[in-house]
Amino acid sequence: MSSSSSQLYNRLLNDDDDTSSDEYEEEMAVTSAMSFVVRGLFEETENTTNPIRKRVSLERDRTKANENLMKDYFVESPTYPDPNTFRRRFRMSKRLFLRIVNDLESDDSYFKQKRDARGLLGFTGIQKCTSALRVLAYGNTTDINDEYLKMSEKTTRDTLEHFTKGIIKIYGQRYLRKPTWNDLQRIYEVHQEVHGLPGMIGSIDCMHWEWFNCPTAW
Repeated sequence: MSSSSSQLYNRLLNDDDDTSSDEYEEEMAVTSAMSFVVRGLFEETENTTNPIRKRVSLERDRTKANENLMKDYFVESPTYPDPNTFRRRFRMSKRLFLRIVNDLESDDSYFKQKRDARGLLGFTGIQKCTSALRVLAYGNTTDINDEYLKMSEKTTRDTLEHFTKGIIKIYGQRYLRKPTWNDLQRIYEVHQEVHGLPGMIGSIDCMHWEWFNCPTAW
């Protein structure tokens, strides 16, 4: 090989080495950049899906809420003195309600007013029973009592659970049982006297009774 040819051959080899080296460095740079971007996106997604949340503590004036409740229904001259108003809103008479409150306080310490970890007075038995009945009677959600009774959603759920279990425990054997024959006879008589419909227990067959508002398609 001539000297000129040898020089040309060596130059071509050197050019190939430089090109390969440049391509390798470029590939490594792109790979590093992509790794950095992917790692950043992963960390951003992780922080977005799992944010650090701090519990917000609300200062609820439970004592003032109890005073308002007592003034509305349970003091000597309440804001709503009509017994029918109480019965409509609590689904029972005031005498029966207070009896249930007293029985639950005697059976379950949960319904007794106690001080919390900060030394503040908690809810009274009347407040807790009112909360449970408002949920049961109206089918409200458990956060409905926050405004009037100043009771959180969790406390309302806990109160409802204690209330239902207490009612079953205290009154279940006497009232939550199958009616006896004497009970049925008494119910028959009262129902016929009040509504004029005899024999309605355990039967939906009342086709023989005329109903003014009965749908015409029937």
